[in-house]
Amino acid sequence: MSPCYCPFCAAQVYSQVQDMPGLVRLVDTYLEDYNSTSTSPMKLVLFLDAIEHVSRICRIIRQPLGNALLLGVGGSGRQSLARLAAFMCDYEVVQIEIAKGYGNNEWREVRARGMAGSAIPCSNTTADISQHEE
Repeated sequence: MSPCYCPFCAAQVYSQVQDMPGLVRLVDTYLEDYNSTSTSPMKLVLFLDAIEHVSRICRIIRQPLGNALLLGVGGSGRQSLARLAAFMCDYEVVQIEIAKGYGNNEWREVRARGMAGSAIPCSNTTADISQHEE
């Protein structure tokens, strides 16, 4: 097993996890909190690989200008893990659906909505972009 680094489980900003069962409990607690506050709760089974992915996503999006492109087949949990990581980092998720006819004007509107009320453009925001074919 490769070492897991976690930005949310210690006083340090970035530390190697020494207590994996403790990390599992912590992420389960975050999931329970998310489900209790969300209008669309997630029924996830957080196995060790999923928890490691959540830790990686948190670590990436907490970096200044941090971003990630999550790849995988449909139903692999990219969207759910990204939403959980954003919740853990206390970020807002903005979902962008791209359909036929989506262009620069629509993109500018989404960016303007994402920046509303932020001192720094798109700070503490996670974008979920999905493509729908018509």
